[in-house]
Formats: sequence, C-alpha cells, structure tokens
Amino acid sequence: AYKLGMYGENYAWFTSNFVQKDWWTNFASLTNCTAYQILQASKGYITFTQREVPPPSNHHKMTATGLTYQNFLDSYHKFTNSTIKTIHHSPMAYDSIWCLAMALNETDYQLQKYNTSLANFKYDSKTGELFNAAMKKINFNGLGGPFSFLAGSRVSDADILQFRGNISSVGLVTIGSYDSDSQEVAFNETEPLIWPGGRVPIDGFEIKYLERHISSSIFIAMSVLSGLGVLIAFIFLLINFTHRKLRVIKMSSPRINNLMLFGFMLCFLAVIAFGIDNGLVNKTYLPAICTARISLLTIGFTLSFGAMFAKTWRVHIIFTNKTTTKVVIKDRSLFGLTGALLTIDLIILAVWIAIDPLRVTEQEFQSYPSYPGSNIVIQPRSLICNCNHISIWLAVIYAYKFILLVFGTFLAWETRGVSIAELNDSRHIGLAIYNAVIFATIGVLVGQLTQSSIDGGYVIVAAFILICTISSMCLFFIPKIQLIRSSNYSVLSMRALGQSSIRRPRSSIFQAGNDSGNAKKQISVNGTQAVE
Repeated sequence: AYKLGMYGENYAWFTSNFVQKDWWTNFASLTNCTAYQILQASKGYITFTQREVPPPSNHHKMTATGLTYQNFLDSYHKFTNSTIKTIHHSPMAYDSIWCLAMALNETDYQLQKYNTSLANFKYDSKTGELFNAAMKKINFNGLGGPFSFLAGSRVSDADILQFRGNISSVGLVTIGSYDSDSQEVAFNETEPLIWPGGRVPIDGFEIKYLERHISSSIFIAMSVLSGLGVLIAFIFLLINFTHRKLRVIKMSSPRINNLMLFGFMLCFLAVIAFGIDNGLVNKTYLPAICTARISLLTIGFTLSFGAMFAKTWRVHIIFTNKTTTKVVIKDRSLFGLTGALLTIDLIILAVWIAIDPLRVTEQEFQSYPSYPGSNIVIQPRSLICNCNHISIWLAVIYAYKFILLVFGTFLAWETRGVSIAELNDSRHIGLAIYNAVIFATIGVLVGQLTQSSIDGGYVIVAAFILICTISSMCLFFIPKIQLIRSSNYSVLSMRALGQSSIRRPRSSIFQAGNDSGNAKKQISVNGTQAVE
C-alpha cells in the first residue's frame, strides 16, 4: 500500500486487528518496508473486535448462566488465587461451554421424540442435523454479552477500533461499539473517528466544476479598442459629411462611404458581443447574444466590403465602356448592389435562425486533480454557442464571403490602371482584401488551436477583427484626408466650379478600341463630369 501510494486522505483501510506489541517494528523485518513506512500506510485503519468483557455498566447485570460478570470475576479470582491477571478470554470460554451445554440439552430433547437420547449417542446424520439446528437456535445473554450464531459465525457485541500510530504499544483506540441486540452503532465522543485529511474519503472521484469566463480585464481592453475603432469611424464619418461637396469626397460617393463606415462600426460592435458570456449576463440571454454576434459580423462585413466593391464596380463599368456614350451610374445603383448582397446575408441568417437556432451548450476542457494525489477532479467548462448543424451554416457563410472577396479582387484588378485619384480605390481594395484573407485564415487556424483557452480564443478573434477592420478603414479614408490637406489639390467646392474637367494620361488599357487616340469619353459620377 505504501509503495503504491494507497494511503492517506483518499483511502480508508479496514483490516485485521493487530494486537502484538510494536507490531509495525516486527513486521518491518518481514517486508521490504521500514517501520516508518508501515506506520504511515496503516495509520487510521479501522478494525473490529468481539467484545469479550462487558462494559462496567453491565458488570452487575444478571445473565442466562445465573451469574453476573462481577460474580464470575470474584469466583475466578478466588479459584486462581488472583495469580492470573489476564481474564479477557475467560468469559468467552465460559459462554462457549454454556452454549454447548444448551445445544446438547436441546439435541437430547429432540432425540427423545425418536425414542432415543444422548445416552445412546451415535455419529449419524440425524443426530448431526438435530445438533446443528440446536446451535442455530442458541440465543442468550452471556457473561460477555449477547450470544448467538448467524451463518455459522457468532453474533456478539463488538468494539470499533482505529489505529492512531505509535501512541501506545498497539496503537489502537476504541472509537465506537456495536450492540447486537439493537443492531446500532454508537461512537465514542471522547475518542472520535479521525479521518486523514479531515473528511470522509470518497468512494471514487469527486468532480468539481470550474466555470470559465472571459477575463474581465481582457474584455474591458478589447471593448476599449473597439470603442476607439467606433470613434475613428465616427471621425471619418464627420470628415466625410463636412467635406461632402469637395471634389475628392463627392466623386468617391460620400453616401456609400457612410454605408461603408456603418459596416465597420458593426464589426467593432461584434468584437464586444463576442466577449459577453455568462460571466457578465444571465444564461437565458446568451442565445440572443450568440445570434447578435454572427449577425453583427456578417452584416458588418457585407456593408463595408460590399460598399467598397460596389464603388469599384462603378469604376469598372465606366472605364470598360468602349463607346463615346456618356456613362452615368448614380449612388442608388450602388445602394441597390450593396442591398442585394445584404439581402443574401439576411436570407441565410433568417433561414438559419428559423430552422436551427443558436443555443448555449457546455464545453468541457481537460480535467486535472485539485492537487497531486487528490481524488477531487477539477473539470473546467464554459458555455459556447452551438446548434445542430453549425459547421454547415458557417461553411455557407464562409463560402459566400469568399465569393464576395473573389468578386472584389476581380474588380480591383480590372481597375488597377485607373489613374484618377478620386475614383481609383483598386489598390486600397486589393490591400484590404489581402488583409481580410490573411487575417481571416490565420484567425480561424489559431482560433482552432486555442479552443482550450477561453481568454486566448477571444483575444485572437477580437484582435484579427480589429486589425482587419481598422486597417481596411484607414486604407480607404486616410488617403482622402491627405488629399484634402494637400496644398496641390483644389479645395474649391463643386457648387462654385459648377462643372469640371479632369484629364488623365492615356494608358494602354483605355486605348483599346480607340485607334485614332483622339476620341474623348465623357464620364459622370454624382453629377461631376470628367473628360477622357
């Protein structure tokens, strides 16, 4: 037991009664353990012993033998002249002889029914059956207490002992007793049962659940960063509105810019929603929060990237027009295209929520003992958003977003040669798509590797959303702010200029289909015309 570590607070040993003096020292020579190791392994074991001597309160109680224990004790000392001090087994021996006498007497009575007696005793089966039946019927109160048999073993009062170590020659103390008449156990108040570790050992492993939440400090930090992102978006929104009549802003469709910024704001709010768990709100609200998370991120991505792709689509249509016809694409067309992309999102989300709504399930992580050798197992767990077919729904959304990114990549490549600063965002869109693809891919992979860490998983998801959103937002609006502040750029309003002409150098991509090279193409964007 010592070598296997099967002792201490997680074990309760019930073993034989060792009454030999300093038995742990004597046993050490018979084993490959030291006396100290035997003491450590056996300390606290519980044993039972038949009570051979009645308690002092019963010393004057009359027994079936016609004697009290005190009468027997006096007679015994008189017979031995008090030369034998130890008499623990004498009452049991007396009761055993009395039991035998009663069994023989009952057997003789039964044999008389068959016209015979013990005087004619023979070793036959009939006599044996009668004697065995008589022994089973034995039940009397002897000198040592109640005396009877059950399944061939004697039933009597018993003492409950516990080994306390080398506090005495045998190390045993009486912690309780068993009364065979009432079949009750009484524990000793002066010597209570002492369990190693101060508690009752558990039969098996006790599982204690540890609820894991996102750290409040991490949530606050990410919420502050998201709030700063919303503030930056609001500043860009204010600049976009204030300078909406400047050529650099007006030709970039300020209302579409507003839609794009609104989408970025939703992405920032999604970061906050991803950090709200049952550590902050009641469990009953979590399904709605789960739905809000996926909805905010999905709609925010479509509004922001969908709006920028719509702007690039307009530039693509204008500059791939091979005729001299005036091309006019107003903002309502861009809103319509963005609205169509958003409608697809809303349909997917509506079908998902209607037939397989998100719910909260428990996710368990690797368990561990509360301390080495303990049978108390700590089981960490947390609440996660889940549904019956979440992998399929996420795959549908990812596939749709991937198609959207491919579409934007195509438009950015097609308009890469446009040199009009007010119209050409293709380079910025390319960088934004690059950021989105890289950070989304890394975020998904790292997120899978950090599932066992609640804080780590949230930090990874939040960081990639913040980096992707802020970088994309700045790529689009900081160049426009630089143009506004540039001294080489005209800051006269369109209302003052009325109609302006913007010329750009020819490039090979626009010379196709125009052999003379002298033809001019008239372009109108938001009422602002440019002549090519």
